[in-house]
Amino acid sequence: MAGVLTYLNTLQCGIVFDDNAAIKTNQDLLPDTPWVNLFTHDFWGADITDASSHKSYRPLCVATFRLNYLLHGLEPMGYHLVNVVLHGVVCLLYATMCALVSRSVWQSLVAGLLFAVHPIHTEAVRALVCIGCCGDLVLCMHAGSWAGGQDRAALCHLLHYGLPCLS
Repeated sequence: MAGVLTYLNTLQCGIVFDDNAAIKTNQDLLPDTPWVNLFTHDFWGADITDASSHKSYRPLCVATFRLNYLLHGLEPMGYHLVNVVLHGVVCLLYATMCALVSRSVWQSLVAGLLFAVHPIHTEAVRALVCIGCCGDLVLCMHAGSWAGGQDRAALCHLLHYGLPCLS
């Protein structure tokens, strides 16, 4: 909850910087573009085999942009809402992972709250192009919580992988 409340003010933000190329001018978001293009194009909508391609291959991230476009068009609030909700999910998963590792409700609560409101996450939550970072972390932490805390070393490795995804 703290993570969501901290970043609710981003819902009124617009589309800026890299968000323009990833959303406003990306032809892969348009309804008449074949879905298969998401798997043959880079993050910015260019053919992945083209010499000018950025070579950043994130089809699931672009798919979320496309679904957002179908629901909200170019209205930025929908895109920001997805990022804020994903941040909330990441915060819950992080606190769960901490509880599995530390076995202390108090320590995991404090760690989860600090994680939720730490300013280092501002860009990851505010910038629309960073949705991939949150999505990667959700998958990583879900895998860790699914392990049930049986292997603490694996959970620590997941935390060390997951935290840089938001930086």
